[in-house]
Amino acid sequence: MRVLILSNKVPWPAKDGGAIATQNMIFGLQQAGVQTSLVALNTLKHRVNINDLPAAYHNLHILKLVEVDTNVKPLAAFINLFTQDSYHISRFNVPEVSHQIINLLSHQQFDIIHIEGLHMACYLPTLRQYSNAKIVLRAHNVEHLIWNRLAGNEKHWLRRWYLNLLSQRLETFEWNAFNQADGIIPITLVDAEYIQARITDKLINVSPTGIDLNKYTYRDDNNYSSFACFHLGALDWIPNREGLEWFIAKVWPAVIQQLPNAHFHIAGRHIPEYILNMKVSSIIVHGEINDAQDFMNNHGVMIIPLHSGSGMRIKILEGLALGIPMVSTTIGAEGIGISHGKNILIADDYKEMAITIISLLQQKFDIQSIRHNARALAGLEYNNKQIMSKLLTFYKEL
Repeated sequence: MRVLILSNKVPWPAKDGGAIATQNMIFGLQQAGVQTSLVALNTLKHRVNINDLPAAYHNLHILKLVEVDTNVKPLAAFINLFTQDSYHISRFNVPEVSHQIINLLSHQQFDIIHIEGLHMACYLPTLRQYSNAKIVLRAHNVEHLIWNRLAGNEKHWLRRWYLNLLSQRLETFEWNAFNQADGIIPITLVDAEYIQARITDKLINVSPTGIDLNKYTYRDDNNYSSFACFHLGALDWIPNREGLEWFIAKVWPAVIQQLPNAHFHIAGRHIPEYILNMKVSSIIVHGEINDAQDFMNNHGVMIIPLHSGSGMRIKILEGLALGIPMVSTTIGAEGIGISHGKNILIADDYKEMAITIISLLQQKFDIQSIRHNARALAGLEYNNKQIMSKLLTFYKEL
């Protein structure tokens, strides 16, 4: 089988959820014996040197990186207000990318063209014109739901109006893209059910991010008596930043009031200056880190305070694999088959979350049981080989 994957960024280094999901898909197909090719946007924000990519990328059948600038530009965003287009998507619709895709499809044939994420769906008309391959769209999130939730949480009327506008335009594009694809691959069952309720004539296959459990080291010697917890995530993603701000303002003061020796560690890419410059003795800001597993294994309880978003939090999946005790909101853990009190703890109200964190740090829960159950769930439900086998069956049905 010949599969072409289109990605809106080079998924290496795989330091964020989207990159991890895309890279594991690419390598999973490759390891399953699929002739796999990749066309990826080499954006200014995530630019890489093709010679720095690991050998597995160079072993792909075809590898094309197209250098583009997809950064948000205020003037372009303002002009976009007077159109009907989604600015989220139009930034990724670049003539040079179309040219590269047309050139590739004029010389190569594929059985499946696999679009990773909504942003590359802007090339669907080009793909239809120049290829007879079946086209599948992998939905990392239901994107318009993220912006709809952000708008619902926004108190300033002008920003709320703008977020609603973005959400409405994105929703129109998203449903059109789902309807144009031959098959849809949501990353979670929650998203699949939402899509299936409106689109009943498409083949849909849930394909979560898979992992190789052997690459995640479970440490039996971890000690969770140090009153430490952490947040790890890219803070240029608005739901992450919104959730972290809520946690710092509402939850953490209540934790410190009861546990004055507790510490909260923040790590990730693109941390805003106002967080980097915080003068709170109990909050330690690490910035971008080199080894996520090492950081997660050495900083206590993971906090996932999301109030908007869609899809799957890959950091929760990695936390399960490592056996990290976690406290999340319902939305933060959405789409993952977790059970409150068994392999994760769920709290939505800030008082409830503070009490849950305090109880966990004081070891009033059976931490070792939660950790073992988390690891077991990761191995049972998110084995990448099993996920790829199911996906290949779906491809063949198409």
